[in-house]
Amino acid sequence: MKIFWTTLMAYILCVWSCSAKQSDRRVDISKQTKPDNQVDTVDEQTEEPASETRDEVTLPDFAFSMDEVKSLGPIFEEQLSESLEESDDGQFQDVELRIEGLINRALEAPDLQPGRQMKVVIQENDFPGANTLINILTIRSATLSSNFDNKSRLAVLCHEIGHTARNHSDKYTDKVIESGGDPYNRFSQMPDFTSYQQATLSGTTYTHDSERYKKVIATWENFSKDLSEFKQRQEFEADIIGAAICGKMGMDAATYHASIITFLKKAYDIASGDSSSSSEPEDFQLELESQERVDLYYRTLFAIKSHPSNEERDLQLKEVESALDGYWDADAPFYEEFLDLDIDI
Repeated sequence: MKIFWTTLMAYILCVWSCSAKQSDRRVDISKQTKPDNQVDTVDEQTEEPASETRDEVTLPDFAFSMDEVKSLGPIFEEQLSESLEESDDGQFQDVELRIEGLINRALEAPDLQPGRQMKVVIQENDFPGANTLINILTIRSATLSSNFDNKSRLAVLCHEIGHTARNHSDKYTDKVIESGGDPYNRFSQMPDFTSYQQATLSGTTYTHDSERYKKVIATWENFSKDLSEFKQRQEFEADIIGAAICGKMGMDAATYHASIITFLKKAYDIASGDSSSSSEPEDFQLELESQERVDLYYRTLFAIKSHPSNEERDLQLKEVESALDGYWDADAPFYEEFLDLDIDI
């Protein structure tokens, strides 16, 4: 299973990083590529590396303006969904409790009310990243490897808490319903998709056809454009709210900015492996089990582009950094405490 997803991730990252440099076209498949066969739902926000493909960067129209950042209002909204219970095998329980205890103490600060009480779970996974589901903060074990320091880790965790602070999973669910329901189900009934599936799937064998794929992915991108832009704006907002949360913990905006971009670039390098070659790999075949076929078509090949590029996120934070300085509490102790936490695994 892991070999399947790793191979596919490397292939797709290579194909689209190469082609995008020529056509200014970016497809972020990595968000939906799960080495452990985990499938995203509309209730989940996942922090994973977006592909880096542009030499010259401009922000999209749905990015945040300086005026919007200055008028954000309270950092945390009232929680819309009930908190969830989560159990794990206890393998990393000591580290989970260290992170959870410090984060929850920090979120009790008056400026962060109504706050959240987070449950931290460490998931064994070779790909760095984290995600939130209401009050559950899941950290992939690779994030706690020696590749990353505590500055980068805290920046990413504050970004993830930024998702739940603004109730992003609930808002995205509402957006999906408003747009007519599950986009994958609707797209799967379109002729472009059905013809591609018929041409590439024979029994349990998937045969990748890059030329045919490039044509049908353009239809998918147009079909999912509204949802894609909605999710990408949520990512920009989570970066901004994450900076505010980190600021209230004692991390200044410039340090947050540098730390999260450092994490994203390193995570991208790890996820893409040796896929930065300038030539596209040959088309290939994969033998897939039933669930893998579902994941391949509905969550990987035709995934909603949910994250702006790393360069766009860098530019967004750079353009509003002076406004984010207003959230910095230089006397808050939690940033320095987090730097001292022993959480390497």
